[in-house]
Amino acid sequence: MIYNRNNGLSREERDYFISVGELQFLDNTDLINILLNAGEYRDDIDCSGISELVISFLQSRVKQELDYSGDELKFKEALGERKVLHLKAGMELYRRVLYPFSHIINNPKDLYPLLTHFSRRPEENVYLYTLNAANELLNQHHVSRGLVNLAVCHPREVFRLAMIDKATHIILAHNHPSGNLTPSRDDRDVTKRILRVGQIVGIPLTDHIIFTTDRFYSFRESDSELSALFNLGNEI
Repeated sequence: MIYNRNNGLSREERDYFISVGELQFLDNTDLINILLNAGEYRDDIDCSGISELVISFLQSRVKQELDYSGDELKFKEALGERKVLHLKAGMELYRRVLYPFSHIINNPKDLYPLLTHFSRRPEENVYLYTLNAANELLNQHHVSRGLVNLAVCHPREVFRLAMIDKATHIILAHNHPSGNLTPSRDDRDVTKRILRVGQIVGIPLTDHIIFTTDRFYSFRESDSELSALFNLGNEI
């Protein structure tokens, strides 16, 4: 579920925050009103009824799961073709800024700068990075959120997303909130499972990275037992 700030702002407070550009204090409905009206908040338009629909559209674009033959038509009928195009353009720019297609991942050091943003999260989170045959980054997916020291990662979800992106190989990464980079038994079990499934479906796992605020651990580079399994896949 997407985060929403239930702020209870008065009209005067809302107008003030808009005037000074402090949009983090607005709730989702207010943000959608501004987004759909090209940067202008309009009191004569009530966006509360379409708020969930717009958020669903944006989430679909982020995950690149939109079925253009059906789902997009549904959104166009509800929002209008121009507003859908406006939303798509904004999301595409957002995607390009965060995850430029030309970003080449040749080794764990190339990926680590993209991970540090998530290193301070208080619970373990698993991220999937999909790549093409030229090692260009295709997409980043948030696969799961767990407890302080455990996050569940199911192969079915990992490879479903990889297939959507038409990836030739993938990298997993997750944070250790404790700051200790030592892999747990669960970390190693998940790595083995994803490695084996990747070999079966033809989308190999080429690394699994554990990261903290200032360091990282690469299973491919540091785990002698699993290195042979990684070497069965594509080279990073």
